[in-house]
Amino acid sequence: IGGLFPQPPSASSSSSNGSSPHDLQQLVRLEQIAKGSEAEASRLLTMEMSPFIADEHGTKELRGRIRDWLVNNTIRADPEVRDAMGRALGRRRPGAPPGAWN
Repeated sequence: IGGLFPQPPSASSSSSNGSSPHDLQQLVRLEQIAKGSEAEASRLLTMEMSPFIADEHGTKELRGRIRDWLVNNTIRADPEVRDAMGRALGRRRPGAPPGAWN
């Protein structure tokens, strides 16, 4: 997007890339929040997997099921997929309200 919108010339002192000190502070803060969130997610995943540490087969199975769940959840959350499923189920159940899957 930066290439689409030209930066207005400014007489104030700014860094070499045209970002203001406030913008740089916000980027640093955002980076810290992202790193903290990643660390927290890793810690929680490690804690959830602790019962399977001694069982290598169980760990592999759990990782596979988590991966499958993430893929399926991502696909089902896609608006196009939800619309397509709603249309397909709507043909099977003509009296059902829109968005009723069950």
